[in-house]
Amino acid sequence: GTASSELGDLFSGPTGWSLTGQLLAPVFDAGRRKSRLEQAEARAWEARVFYEQTVRVAFQETLNALVNREKLDQTGDLLTAREEAQQRAYELASFLYAKGRVGQIDVLDAERLLLQAQLDRESNYTGQLNAVVDVCLAIGGGWKVRASDDIELLPVKKRYLQ
Repeated sequence: GTASSELGDLFSGPTGWSLTGQLLAPVFDAGRRKSRLEQAEARAWEARVFYEQTVRVAFQETLNALVNREKLDQTGDLLTAREEAQQRAYELASFLYAKGRVGQIDVLDAERLLLQAQLDRESNYTGQLNAVVDVCLAIGGGWKVRASDDIELLPVKKRYLQ
């Protein structure tokens, strides 16, 4: 065989330089590819740390909301028992007042304590409802408030309520 004369000047002239540059470019990029790889790895590590922190915070918020709800439920039971006791004390004071055994101040005092017990129980009940909302928010639920202050459930909650 004979050699082609066209390949004789393959690495000379403008064609040779461009071909040589293209062949050697990936090898001699002054560390740019390695630098880009290290940057990508750093961003991935940062994203992982951020994700782990977000998950930790979410679990902590959920735990706090559940513990708060449990404490409010326990307190609610005690406040209900207190209200029932104050109701009996008021009825007894009213009965004794009707018999003339105690003064009106005793009845008024028993009524004041009964009303305070009722207010405390209702306040706790409001806290229990807020705690349920906190649990829902902590596990990812939510809602939108319109300008008219009507509450619109987000699609996630709508799905569970239907």
